[in-house]
Amino acid sequence: QICSSLAALISLLALFSHLFDVDIFERLVIITTTQSVNTIFSFFILYVGILWLRPKEGLMQVLTSPLVGGNMARILLPWALIFPLAINWLTFYGYKLGWYSIEFGNAIRKTAIVFTFSVLIGGTARFLNQVDEKRQQTQKNLKELNETLENLVAERTESLQKSQALFAGILEIANDAIISVDSNQYITLFNQGAENIFGYKTEEVLGQSLNLQRFSAT
Repeated sequence: QICSSLAALISLLALFSHLFDVDIFERLVIITTTQSVNTIFSFFILYVGILWLRPKEGLMQVLTSPLVGGNMARILLPWALIFPLAINWLTFYGYKLGWYSIEFGNAIRKTAIVFTFSVLIGGTARFLNQVDEKRQQTQKNLKELNETLENLVAERTESLQKSQALFAGILEIANDAIISVDSNQYITLFNQGAENIFGYKTEEVLGQSLNLQRFSAT
């Protein structure tokens, strides 16, 4: 891409020589070598084709990027390539046709350049502000959503704790014996009714292996 860009710059220089009637810019390597207009445009087409061969590398990686930098490059690059050439060509031929003096042409060109680039800068700033506003709004929405989820989790946790406390209280005061074990058959719950029926304290049996014979004998 670097070598093809250098070739495109040379062709662009030759195009300027045709547009502004400057013979010396037509000589590229030696005095007898020139580029015709159709050759210049052929080089430009070839250059674009070379760039499109690798759209994810080098210069094209920036131009084809969906990010802010890629969007800005696609907006500003055509203006940077076309506008200076067009305004200089128009002022040059206006002077050549005798419509105004060279000083007046320079004043028109500079005024047009200042105005155009001021508009571009303003448009670019507005575009970046819109992108930044969307980013800030997205961050705000994410923050609000996170706070909402945290509040919801806190409410659910509190409700679950209350339910567990209520359930534990019911189990504790139940007259029937209620014993709970884990997957390894170790006792995890031994309520007051079980203490009264089997004669064991909760502290004595929690974490112990369930012995059905012992409880049957009791």
